Amino acid sequence: MSISTKPTVVGIAADACAGKSGFAAGLASVFGPQRAVVVCLDDYRRFTRLERQEARYSRIHPDVYYLDIMAQHLALLREGQAILRPLYNRTNGVFERSIYQEPCEIIIAEGLQSFATPELRSIFDLKIFLEPDEALKTQWKLTRDVDVRQRAEADVRTEMKHWHADSEAFIEPQRKWADLVVRLAAASGKGKSAAVERVSLILRPTLPRPNLTELFSADHAGIKISLDRDMGIPVDRLDIPVTAPDAAYLEVQKALWGQIAKKREDVKTAGLGVIIGPRGESQVSSALVIAQLLTALEALAAGAGQ
Repeated sequence: MSISTKPTVVGIAADACAGKSGFAAGLASVFGPQRAVVVCLDDYRRFTRLERQEARYSRIHPDVYYLDIMAQHLALLREGQAILRPLYNRTNGVFERSIYQEPCEIIIAEGLQSFATPELRSIFDLKIFLEPDEALKTQWKLTRDVDVRQRAEADVRTEMKHWHADSEAFIEPQRKWADLVVRLAAASGKGKSAAVERVSLILRPTLPRPNLTELFSADHAGIKISLDRDMGIPVDRLDIPVTAPDAAYLEVQKALWGQIAKKREDVKTAGLGVIIGPRGESQVSSALVIAQLLTALEALAAGAGQ
């Protein structure tokens, strides 16, 4: 595949069961399969599942992954070269045939260790950290492993407790490197009954970005941008409640598409905003659609500033 411009590389980092794959897929759908590709960095593992368990590593620990090969492959894609990327089967815990991956205009790399090293961080034009409330991560983990993979709930909860220390040590510190933090706040409910109540975007002053003041200056039923502080620095914070009227969501989506596609009437939401509901069902969150559209706009602005 020949591309006329240097690819824009977007990195997404987050804890296990934090929605990385779904957010990346939604972001890719904004651009379409001809322009964007998702690379799962969690496939760059040193071990099969059995080997990892015998070595007594959690899958969150950075020693489980080939961080240097991750960086090498992303650098090659950024330079317009193809790679052979690994493919890990999450059902049986073994590796499958590698995938021949050609570069695209937009490369979206998601994983647990996306910002773990200076080499990795230097490749990304835009760095995103996903931060769902603990109740949501628990619900998504239980839904996937208990309902889908038919594991015992007690075993899954024990595993999550063992992961907690590695998450604090290796995942949460990556947050400070993000240009954009996506928070998902949970409504009342615990375990498998938790649901998303609000989506917030923390926009740090680390990159040139489009002017959002005009877009969010009007009152869109609680969808608003304001000044805040995050980790000691001033930031813009966009709050998007999940209870706003459909008309408010559509107005904001149209405005964002107007800047992304230059066609105000072209509002496409297929593949966007997909989230796991409190009963394990797939739902479409209009608040998350707006978050993904705004992230796409940020990616375009970051790429233009290369």
